[in-house]
Amino acid sequence: MQHMRLSGHAPGEKHAIFDSLAPCDVARLSAAAQTCDLASGDTLIEEGEDLDRVFIVETGALKLRKSTRDGRQQIFAFAFAGDLIGRPFACKFRHGAYALGPSRLLAFPAAEFDRLTRQNPVFLASIARLAFADLDACRRLSVLLGRKHADEKVASFFVELARWQGQTSALRSGRRLSIALPMSRQDMADFLGLTIETVSRQVSAMKDAGMIEFPGRCRVTILDPMAVLETAG
Repeated sequence: MQHMRLSGHAPGEKHAIFDSLAPCDVARLSAAAQTCDLASGDTLIEEGEDLDRVFIVETGALKLRKSTRDGRQQIFAFAFAGDLIGRPFACKFRHGAYALGPSRLLAFPAAEFDRLTRQNPVFLASIARLAFADLDACRRLSVLLGRKHADEKVASFFVELARWQGQTSALRSGRRLSIALPMSRQDMADFLGLTIETVSRQVSAMKDAGMIEFPGRCRVTILDPMAVLETAG
């Protein structure tokens, strides 16, 4: 795997997380920011690396993964545009992050994030909201892995896929919904704790039932959102 390539500096003003900052702080962050371009399969960070940068996804998507000592892997999250990778006050990355396809991120010095978090309570609240959202996602994943059957797990994956892309309201409206599907069946299996064969069978069953279709290699259309939500449990 290739590692990240950093180039130039890029403005960060357009990200909502910076709305609470004074113009001078935004300018200081923007001046220190670098653009990070990744190709499919590239490594952004490895588990255990020093946390000297914090990243915001601009385009594309990444998988966040932890490994056991014997090499087994668990994907516990996917990061899409606007998501934060890394956190203030940490010394090491506790997981690896890998590009699912061509992706662009902004990289900011972790020390600047730490400083702003200590000095700006509103910015700290923004970081806290992201942290609580991650905690909620971990709780949903715990229930999914521990209590749901295979058909429920795969249906839940498509519900989460809509959530990651900010399409929960559209999904619950009942209208058909087309969203990006940048991950492979193996990635889905590693997230859901299933074999790739089981994932493929369940996806085929949902397709045959008229719940979903695949208009392209990296997109899925949820044809019957209510049926998907009901199956997800």
